[in-house]
Amino acid sequence: MRSAPVRALSLTLLVTVLWAGEHASMGYIDTTGKVVIAPLFTTAEGFSEGRARVTLADGTRAFIDRTGKTIFKPKYTYGNPHEYHAGLVWVQPDQFVHCRDSLGRSFFSDSFYNAGDFREGLCAVNTRDSRNGAALGHWGFIDRSGDMVIPARFTEAAGYSQGFFEGLASVAVGGEVVHERESYVTGRRWGYIDHSGEMVIEARYDMAHDFHFGRALVKNGNNYAFINHAGERVIELGKHSATEFSEGLCAAEDSSGKQGYIDTLGRMVIPAQYYSAGEFHYGRALVRLNWNAKYGFIDPSGKVVIPLQYENAHEFSNGRAVIETRAADGATRSGFIDRQGKLIIPATYWYAGNFSEGLAPVMFPQK
Repeated sequence: MRSAPVRALSLTLLVTVLWAGEHASMGYIDTTGKVVIAPLFTTAEGFSEGRARVTLADGTRAFIDRTGKTIFKPKYTYGNPHEYHAGLVWVQPDQFVHCRDSLGRSFFSDSFYNAGDFREGLCAVNTRDSRNGAALGHWGFIDRSGDMVIPARFTEAAGYSQGFFEGLASVAVGGEVVHERESYVTGRRWGYIDHSGEMVIEARYDMAHDFHFGRALVKNGNNYAFINHAGERVIELGKHSATEFSEGLCAAEDSSGKQGYIDTLGRMVIPAQYYSAGEFHYGRALVRLNWNAKYGFIDPSGKVVIPLQYENAHEFSNGRAVIETRAADGATRSGFIDRQGKLIIPATYWYAGNFSEGLAPVMFPQK
């Protein structure tokens, strides 16, 4: 299946940010367009549980609160910090990830080679100790106290899955080590465990995604399907992939390669006519008809409710969507629309990220 529109957008926005270079800076606006955190950052991301990741003018990375105050500046030498989930965040100041609370304090003493996010009270962690050379380690699940409540016996637990959803998490077992130094393993089989760690859906898939609306996307060979919580194949997709379900619908391809939307019973409820189709959020989905066509939004009946007129766009978040229009100088500028397509915040920014917790990161051109 072709990449979702939001993924195509991210590359465009990255190019925009790089092009802006030293001539712009980032801050945050509220849903009315009011600047609430001054443009003091070279990069700025969305808020998660009252914290946002930014890069300060001196090049250091930090977490700020909703007033723009720096909460803590952990030293990163590997990778990127996670977002906050359940009041906790993973940071990587050395070869291991460490858990911090909302003030940046160490939450428990143990560190791990890798970790997912806390979902439904549990978090997948990798027990590999890189000081032991090529040892791969295994994945298990800890609770908020740092206790290993599901033993580390899985080959993978944070690949296709983000953790526990609807009481189940996808995990992998078996496999063959192809490249120990890069921790590359082939031949793993994916299944699903419950909160007790019991394998309730047999590990028989080449790929297994999270559950949403009682459905999870799985793959064997070149064949895709959705399964239910009992592991039964309830929607056969053949060689055509699909997005995850959101608001009861998901984008799926037909034999022509066009995309439409199916419901949780597999019925094509919005005809396959789009080159790309995004997930539904706030009753709106981002679509375009051809690879070089413009973007607009449809509702769950398939009706175009916001005309296909934008150079690019984001899916809705906090009731607002980022849109891009072309300015007189030929460059694109970002602004925000509401669910009715009304331009709420004019397209004057060189870059705009999604609203989260009522705030959005934006890039201001310098005067």
